[in-house]
Amino acid sequence: MIRYIKVAVLILIVFFLGSEIQIPKISSASFDTVLKESLENVDVSQMQEMSNQNIRRFLNMNPDEYEAVRYYRHTDPMQADEVVIVQFKNVNQGEEFQEKIKRRIKDQKVVFEGYIDSEVQKLDVSILDVQSNYALYCVGDFSKKLDEQFIESLGI
Repeated sequence: MIRYIKVAVLILIVFFLGSEIQIPKISSASFDTVLKESLENVDVSQMQEMSNQNIRRFLNMNPDEYEAVRYYRHTDPMQADEVVIVQFKNVNQGEEFQEKIKRRIKDQKVVFEGYIDSEVQKLDVSILDVQSNYALYCVGDFSKKLDEQFIESLGI
């Protein structure tokens, strides 16, 4: 009888621990699909796609370290609007990506503070969303919609 109670308690412990520990789900969506579906119905006409050189310059990231990277930046340098979508080669890159983007946000705030307060406000509500093997960073009035579409495009 005691043996059955021990087994039942053990099963309950495993069940509760298992429900608390979440294994990140890897998206099998292609980068092109995620990019297309994330940007669908989001007006990025005032933005231009940046080169690998500009990814290194503005984001302090080496694009070769990632599976894929797309970076859009507003054509007007007085605007903070930008979008970065990244597919990681491995899920361990998420933390490093977050650090680089947080540094970018901090640097951009320094540029705009006391000068263009509306852009600082955009940076304050920017979205940094890391989902296992993908990440999104966006600044702009479209950020919430873009993030919702990004999550949906991953299919996880």
